[in-house]
Amino acid sequence: MCDAEHDHFFHDARTVFRALSCPKEYVLFTSAEGAEEHCQVGAMSLFHQRIFDWLDEVTGWQTT
Repeated sequence: MCDAEHDHFFHDARTVFRALSCPKEYVLFTSAEGAEEHCQVGAMSLFHQRIFDWLDEVTGWQTT
């Protein structure tokens, strides 16, 4: 579950995260990273890096 520190549109990420019964991970993007807005606007490279790292971890794939 991705969340942004100052997301002005979606304020229930933690609630949704707690309700999930599947394997899960909560990732908070912060203003210190420049990624605090909805959908991590302005920090897409950071967002993509974290998503692809997570996919590598859960699938066992290794990218080069």
